[in-house]
Amino acid sequence: MSYIPSAPSIHAVEDGNSVAARFVGLKSLTEENVEFLEREFAALVANRKGLNVSLDFVAIDYLTSIVVAKLLVLHHQIRSAEGQLTLVGLKPMVLQIFKIAQLDRVLNIQTASTALSACQTKNRSR
Repeated sequence: MSYIPSAPSIHAVEDGNSVAARFVGLKSLTEENVEFLEREFAALVANRKGLNVSLDFVAIDYLTSIVVAKLLVLHHQIRSAEGQLTLVGLKPMVLQIFKIAQLDRVLNIQTASTALSACQTKNRSR
């Protein structure tokens, strides 16, 4: 019996206007899968106002500049519709790509330590 890997996808869980999405079956985001990403992103945000999307990069080891450009387009689409895109779980090498381009100043990027600090602050205020 042979193993057939599943097709890459974006697994999304929705709760009202919040969407938590993660990449499945992908370790790198490149020119080879950019059309897939465009379709998935378009389906995720189509005709939705006030959408808050959390995109989990924990499985991603590498991404190219064209994918970064597509993420910026997604960010603009969501923001134009009064929502917010948050990138979470970026590995140090992937995070470095955003920092070198100074996109960490444009995009909402939550590192594990940032998320932990926010959670601890929230718990202390209770």
